[in-house]
Formats: sequence, C-alpha cells, structure tokens
Amino acid sequence: MKLYAAAAFLVLAFGSCREPQGAVIARVGDAVLTREEALRAVDTTRGSVDRQIRAYVVSWVNTELLHQEALKRGIEKSEKFVQQVEDVKRQLAVQALIEAEELADTTAVGDDTLKAYFDAHAPEFFLREDMVRLNIIVLAGREEASSFAAAVSQGTSWKSAAGKLSSDTAVAPSIRFAAAGELYSRRTLTPPDLWKVASTLSAGEVSFPVKISDGFAVLQLISRLGEGRPAEFDFVRDEVYQRVMVERRRTRYDALLASLRSSVKIQVMLSPASASDTTQQLPHE
Repeated sequence: MKLYAAAAFLVLAFGSCREPQGAVIARVGDAVLTREEALRAVDTTRGSVDRQIRAYVVSWVNTELLHQEALKRGIEKSEKFVQQVEDVKRQLAVQALIEAEELADTTAVGDDTLKAYFDAHAPEFFLREDMVRLNIIVLAGREEASSFAAAVSQGTSWKSAAGKLSSDTAVAPSIRFAAAGELYSRRTLTPPDLWKVASTLSAGEVSFPVKISDGFAVLQLISRLGEGRPAEFDFVRDEVYQRVMVERRRTRYDALLASLRSSVKIQVMLSPASASDTTQQLPHE
C-alpha cells in the first residue's frame, strides 16, 4: 500500500465517526459526510465543483460501505491490520520530519549557484528538441514592419533599428512585442507560422513581415541548435535548479542521519558474531 493512499485510508477509516460540522450531503448508517468535508477533498479551482462533489460522494459511499463491513468482520482488530497502521504512522512521521528539515533550509539558490553547477556539469545537459535563437519584433502595421525589416536587411543592426523605433514617439506605440537573442522551440514560438518562417532563415537573415493576431512580426535568425546539441544555461535553468535542490536535500538528509547516529547507540546483530552498526554501508535514498 502506498504511503499517501494509506494515509487517505486512515482518514476515511477513523474520521467518519466525528460529529458532523455543516450540511450533511450523504449518510451510510451512522456515518455522515458534510459538504465542507467534500469541498476539502476536491480541487475547487478546476472544473465544476458540484460535479466533483457528486463524484466524491459516490466514492465516499462505496468506501464507507466497505469500511463498515470491515468493522463487522473485525478486520481493524487483527494483528496484521494494527501492524499496517503502525507502519503507515511511522512512515508519515518520518516524512513529516524530512519535510520539516527541508523547510528549515532557507538558503537562497541564486543564479550564481545555478551557473556554477551548470558549468561543472555542462556535458550532462542536452537539448531535447530543435531550437532557434531569434530577434523578434511585432508591429501593429505592415508598413512599419516592412520598413523595419528593410532597414535591418540593408545593414542597420537590429539593436539600432529597434532603438530608433522605440525613441520615435510617433511609431513607438505600434510596437506590440520585442525580444532580442531569445531561444525558442517549436512549442514556445507561437503562433506556429513563426516557426515555419524561422525554419527557412539562414543565420543573420531577416524575414518578411508575418501577419499574426497582434500585428506583423519580423524575425532575424541568430543561430540554430539541433536536438541533442549541448544546451545553454538559459534554456536548462529549471532543470539545473531541480538537480541542485535534489542534491541539497540529499546532503541535508545525510547530515541529519549523521547527527542522529552520533547521539544514539546503534547495534545490528546480523549474526551471533556481529553486534556493531553496519547500517552505514546499506544503501539509502
């Protein structure tokens, strides 16, 4: 039985005998379910709450029927059941301790830490899809977009052309979006027509104005990165963060165990000739 499933079972098994607090929406024998209890069990931020409550009531009734039958048969008094409950309580207590230790670690993980980790493990990070690095600007009118594209194509740097637009009070309001040197994938470059156009460009080439819902987009390809190529830090930052946090949790876990070992005498008798602590050689998560 998985830990959280077991925890949910304990709540259902021992929580149904409480006095009802609120409007009762279901009853099985002497057990009742209130609307407030049902609301705590469903995700009120997604979909129809009433539909979720109706589905939960069906599940609750079925579970309560089975629970009451288990009580009649004395299952909760069996040695096996009592031991299972104790095992779950033990696991929940350990999990709560570990979570408390993790919450106690308030050291911030800044970009410097993440970048240092990435630099030390760069060969381990690869692109999982094709990527393009682009300059993009979206202007309200086709004429402005065509003029901008022509200026960059004729030798004006993207930065200079964009800066000129931004400083022109008559044209600046037409800028709907602008980004320079950002990485995009097929999923993140929307609408899809922009990816199709970007896929046809050569490095440094400027696109024609592409009609999208916000106006007219102009792209300039900086570079193209294929799937499987070494990834740049900016694109895998979230993955780096997750790995750093996993290592920090593992380090904190090991430190907690080391501290506890130093304060408690441990004996493991695996054989008559052995009465020492050998658990430090056993694998752990």
